[in-house]
Amino acid sequence: PIPNGNKQAMAWVNNMGRGNPNLHPVIVKNGGTSGFGTVIAINPTKDAAIFIGTNQVGSQPAAKGVEILRHLP
Repeated sequence: PIPNGNKQAMAWVNNMGRGNPNLHPVIVKNGGTSGFGTVIAINPTKDAAIFIGTNQVGSQPAAKGVEILRHLP
């Protein structure tokens, strides 16, 4: 099971907003290895997507991508 009511499909996570009806769902695929991390996140409600690539361990690109998409007007 995936926490917070999220769903997974072919390694993509459908982040449902932790049960908060004011947060739009964001579809996320992240990955990385020693020294870098990436994420592509899609907010279908706002017809928006973001890709973030980092070269710093612990930079949490997935969390930042979801946060950016949720704060778009």
